[in-house]
Amino acid sequence: METKDLLKILTDLRQSDSNEGSDDYRYVLYARKSTDDKEKQIRSLPDQIKECEELIKRKELKVVGIPIIEKQSAKEPDIRPKFKQMIDDIKLGKYDGIIAWHPDRLARNMREAGDIIDLIDKGVIKDLQFVSYNFDNSASGKMFLGIQFVLSKQYSDQLSVNVSRGIKNRMDEGKYLGHYKHGYYRDNNQFLTPDGKNFALLQEAWQMRKKRVILDEIADYLNKNKYEYSSGIGGVNHKPYKMDKKRLSEIFKDSVYTGVLIYGVQQPVDLIEKYGFEPMVSVDDFLEINQQDKAIRAMRAKFKGQKTGSKKANLLNGLVVCDSCKNELTSGITPKKIGDKTVNYYYFRCDTPGCKREHQSVRAIVIRNFVCDYLSKNKFNSKKIYEHYIQEMKIQSEKIKKQLKATVASLMVEEKRFKTKNDDIKRYLLESKDESIREIFQDDLKGNLTDIKKTAEELAKTRKQLKNADNVVYSYQNFLELFDSLSDRVAKISSLEQLDSVIKKIFLNFSVTGKGAKGGITDYSLNSPFKEFVDKGFVLNGAPRGT
Repeated sequence: METKDLLKILTDLRQSDSNEGSDDYRYVLYARKSTDDKEKQIRSLPDQIKECEELIKRKELKVVGIPIIEKQSAKEPDIRPKFKQMIDDIKLGKYDGIIAWHPDRLARNMREAGDIIDLIDKGVIKDLQFVSYNFDNSASGKMFLGIQFVLSKQYSDQLSVNVSRGIKNRMDEGKYLGHYKHGYYRDNNQFLTPDGKNFALLQEAWQMRKKRVILDEIADYLNKNKYEYSSGIGGVNHKPYKMDKKRLSEIFKDSVYTGVLIYGVQQPVDLIEKYGFEPMVSVDDFLEINQQDKAIRAMRAKFKGQKTGSKKANLLNGLVVCDSCKNELTSGITPKKIGDKTVNYYYFRCDTPGCKREHQSVRAIVIRNFVCDYLSKNKFNSKKIYEHYIQEMKIQSEKIKKQLKATVASLMVEEKRFKTKNDDIKRYLLESKDESIREIFQDDLKGNLTDIKKTAEELAKTRKQLKNADNVVYSYQNFLELFDSLSDRVAKISSLEQLDSVIKKIFLNFSVTGKGAKGGITDYSLNSPFKEFVDKGFVLNGAPRGT
């Protein structure tokens, strides 16, 4: 026997020793999902368990005990009690290996990642099995596992940066980040908008507090008058709210009611400058109510000098220019007391330094009157315009139907996925005997049933829209009536948002001169296709000068 023969025997023995008992490794299944739920792409706990069990069955792995389920972030070390207990049990010899969906379920921080690799080096952890990653207990395998842990940490760090950036961007735009704010509702742009009666009730509560009415009496006043809060978007859904002195105390210390939004460590944002936010209480009243609060007193200096009595108006922004300097005008709202009522005056002001009209403003009513006069004299309801309208609507209708069909198909796939998941969860509930796991599955089942209901409602709504897609075209008679009455309709619009939308559909811009309600329009441009209708002579009764 030569040296090479002995080497072969020893090598075979070593490999035999390393593989000995591998079929008898005792594994523990570990599943984790962060409680803050920022890891949106990560499988749900039932999904992780399901896929891990499929792996166990496929590889015929021996699992000891019940799965270890944890709802906790792995970004920081020593904050997961169940994970720590699992590692201690491995050190005591209760388990030989761990089964998880991915390495990032075990660690997203380098301390615990290093501990895992160290235990593998020492042979305490003999094997790791993952659904979405292949681990090899070798030098290169441990190196690649370390890289996975580094990538997991980098993802976690980047996620935090991205979330912070998203919050900052939304704050910079003046968007509200919470679920709701008492007395306001969130519009489609996430801007806070006064919530009708509930806004007025809470505004009265501020005045009561200014008069030193105790919190219990104010809460009783709001509850007797059936105060409600708005949930969701658009101020459509309201829920009864039983006000108490604790919640009132929080409301009266919240600067957002003056127009200053503060969120976490982000810089405060002036909502009045960002959009047409309507404060519930003046800065002076807010400071007077909170005069005993040190933090509020410190804030007084920041408020000092802030302009009150005016706010930005979200009307025709960028569309109105100064006839003198040709620069865009600033839009705004000035509330004025007339008797017992407060009247809002909408204006457009030139703020261009050196312009002869600097600081001069034109009332928005001047533009509305011009639009109404133009539409009363120029009727976009000729037969040729209607024929153009029909052709355009056919094109748009086909586009809409195509989009709706795609949405229906997508929702059907989503509905099927939710129903399949629902069946899986029910099966796991029947099979599982551990109460902690059953509780997790029950929570997941409730959430999934909600998803099924929402998807079914959205599917029914979309199918109805698809069914009615061919019925959106006006008859010629209705078309005539619409444009015949358009001038009167514009004159009666009370919603700033709706007025802005209607005027923008027809007009591209306006050039103004003069002051106040005596200002005038010196030039204007029409939007397509209205400009083309005028150019081609399709408009009835002729048109005043314009481009």
